[in-house]
Amino acid sequence: MVRTLLVIAVLGLFSCEPTAPRCDSTTCFGCCDATGQCQGGGATDACGAQGNRCDVCVGSQTCALGRCQAPSCLPANCAALGFDCGQAEDGCGGVLECGSCGVGRTCGGGGRRNVCAPGVCTPASCAALNAECGRVSDGCAALLTCGSCSAGSSCGLNAPNRCACRPTTCSTLGRECGEVSDGCSAMLSCGSCSGGRTCGGGGAPGICGTGSCTPKTCAELSKECGSVSDGCGGMLACGSCSGALSCGGGGTPNVCGATCGNGCPSGFSCDPRGVCTGSSSSLVLNVLAVPVSGTVRLNGAAPVRGSSCSSSTSSSGYVTFIDAVTGTQLRADTSCSSANFAFNLTVPPGTYKVSVYNFGPTYSNLPEGLSGVNPALVVSGAVSALDLNVLAVPVSGTVRLNGAAPVRGSSCSSSTSSSGYVTFANEVTGTQLRADTSCSSANFAFNLTVPPGTYKVSVYNFGPAYSNLPEGLSGVVNQLRLQ
Repeated sequence: MVRTLLVIAVLGLFSCEPTAPRCDSTTCFGCCDATGQCQGGGATDACGAQGNRCDVCVGSQTCALGRCQAPSCLPANCAALGFDCGQAEDGCGGVLECGSCGVGRTCGGGGRRNVCAPGVCTPASCAALNAECGRVSDGCAALLTCGSCSAGSSCGLNAPNRCACRPTTCSTLGRECGEVSDGCSAMLSCGSCSGGRTCGGGGAPGICGTGSCTPKTCAELSKECGSVSDGCGGMLACGSCSGALSCGGGGTPNVCGATCGNGCPSGFSCDPRGVCTGSSSSLVLNVLAVPVSGTVRLNGAAPVRGSSCSSSTSSSGYVTFIDAVTGTQLRADTSCSSANFAFNLTVPPGTYKVSVYNFGPTYSNLPEGLSGVNPALVVSGAVSALDLNVLAVPVSGTVRLNGAAPVRGSSCSSSTSSSGYVTFANEVTGTQLRADTSCSSANFAFNLTVPPGTYKVSVYNFGPAYSNLPEGLSGVVNQLRLQ
C-alpha cells in the first residue's frame, strides 16, 4: 500500500508543468521576440541568432545566417551603364568611379549624366531633385548624399530618395490577437484566441488569456484622435483634429498637437499644441530665411536670348516661389546679362511651387508666360546652383479655311507682321500662349514653344481687311495633347 502511494506521489510530482525557461543565449539558438518567446530566427519578421532580440527585415532584405541582408546582387560596371566619367551607383550599394574627361569636354556637358561631351553641366542639389535621403546623381558627375530618415522611417520604400513610414508587424509588437496600428496608416489583424481564452483576458493587451477583458475608452486612454486599440482586440475611433493641429503632431501618438515650426522667442516655450507660451519684457522676433540662387534651362540647354534681351536689359522674366502653406508668392528676376538667366532671392524655409515666367518671344525662346518647373521644392537650408529646367515642345503650322488657304485682305501684305494669331489655352493651368499668324505666308504660318500638356486651340482674325477667316476667335481643337 505504501509502495503504491509512493509511485502515485512520484508520478504526480513529474506531471507538474515546468516553468518556461527565460529566452536568452543559453536557451535559444534563434532570436527572442518582444514577448520573450524563442523564435527560429530565419523569418523576415523575426530574424536573429544566439538569443538576441529579433529584427524585422525591410524592403527586399532577406534573413540569412540570423541577419537581415540585401538580396544577392551582381554589381554593374561603368561600361555596362554607358558611363565614362564621374561617380555612379553600381546597383548593389557601391560607388563606381568612371574616370574624367579630356580637354574641351565635361562630364554631363551634352545633357546626359556621366558621359563626356562638349558644353557645360550645371549640377543639381538634393533640394532641387526633391531628394531627402540616400544617394542620387547631381545630373553631371557626382553622387549627392541627401541625408537619412528618422526612426520608424525608411528611404525609398514608396518613392526613390523619399522617406516613408516603415510599418511594424504583430510579431514585433508582441501581439497575438485583435487589431493594432502598424505605426503608419494601416491596421494589423493579429489573429483570434481559442480554447475559451479572450484577447486581453489576462490583462495584457493583444495577448490571449483567461478571464474577461473590459475594453478601454478613448478618454481612459487619454487619446483624442485616430484609431487605437481598446486593449481587448477591438479598435477605438477617437476622432480627428481641427485647425492647424494634426494627430500626433505634437509628438504624442493619438493626441492632437503641433510643433512650433520656427521655434519660439527667448522666454517662451512650445506647448504640445504648437503655441509659444511664456513672457518677456523684450520680445525678439527672429525671421528665418535662406538664400536661393540658380539658373534657367530649356530642355537641358541654355535658353536663346531674343532681340529685347541684352546685357543692357535688366531681365527676360522672373522665377516665382509660391509657399505651399501660406500662399505667399516670392519672385526674382532672370538676368539678361547671364547666359543661363541667373536669379537669386531669399526665402523662408518651406515647400514651394516653382515656376519660370518669360516676357515673350523677343526676350527668349522659353515658352511665353508662366511654365511650372517643380510643384514641391523643399527648401530647408541655403540652395545654390538650383537648376530650373523648363520642359517645352516646339509647335509650328499653318491655318486653313474649309480646307483651303485663307485669302489675304488689303491690310495683310508681306510688309504687315500678322493677320491675327493662334492661341493655346492650357487645360489645367489656364495659361494662354499665342503666336502671330504671318501675313508673309500664304497659309498664315505660325510657330511657338509650349510646355507639355493638353490645350484648347483657337485662331483669331483681326478682321475682314486681313483675311476671309471669321472675324475674332474661332475654336479649332478642344483638346490637343502635346508631349
